[in-house]
Amino acid sequence: MNGMVNSGESFLSADIAEELTMAGMDHDEADKEAAERAARVFREIRPAMSFITDKANLYAVKPLFMLDVGSITSGGAGDQVTRVAVGGGLQMTIAVAKFEVGYLHAARRVTGDPRGNVIARLVFQNLF
Repeated sequence: MNGMVNSGESFLSADIAEELTMAGMDHDEADKEAAERAARVFREIRPAMSFITDKANLYAVKPLFMLDVGSITSGGAGDQVTRVAVGGGLQMTIAVAKFEVGYLHAARRVTGDPRGNVIARLVFQNLF
């Protein structure tokens, strides 16, 4: 992919140089100006491509341990109950997208609370 970025810069430079030459600029000056413009454009593209090709997981599956602790009070004395849930799940990563899904079992709950819940989350990271 990095080679494709290099060839893309060359193609853009050649296209810009052709436009500048057709506009009446000297061929050597047009090549120099086109190379500078193309380098400016690809200076913004290279960091993202470098991350994707060198550092990013193209795909991965990882286990998750999940813990949720929370409390709700209605303002009265002695009615604060701390709810605790534990569980596990999977995290699937594809390039810059992470999808996490798991089940949390309510270890400490109040009457009327469900016994557990399925949790899912989608996260995009390192887009720019």
